[in-house]
Amino acid sequence: MKTIYEKATEKMHPNEVSNHESDLYIKKTPISDALVEKYDFKSIVKIFHCQENGELWYDIPFAFDPFWNKLNKK
Repeated sequence: MKTIYEKATEKMHPNEVSNHESDLYIKKTPISDALVEKYDFKSIVKIFHCQENGELWYDIPFAFDPFWNKLNKK
């Protein structure tokens, strides 16, 4: 089963996927709305306004896979 990070990076433009530490940020779009709606842990997902341009983004705690992959390699 694919993670929400894997699904987002497959279906969304690279400029619409970001992170801070282990938190995954994905721009709020119809595609990301569908991903979050099906996400098992959607109750912890928050929406925020980007400080640079005011766009809406999802903050998905602990869902940025590369953070955990790098940590596991140590």
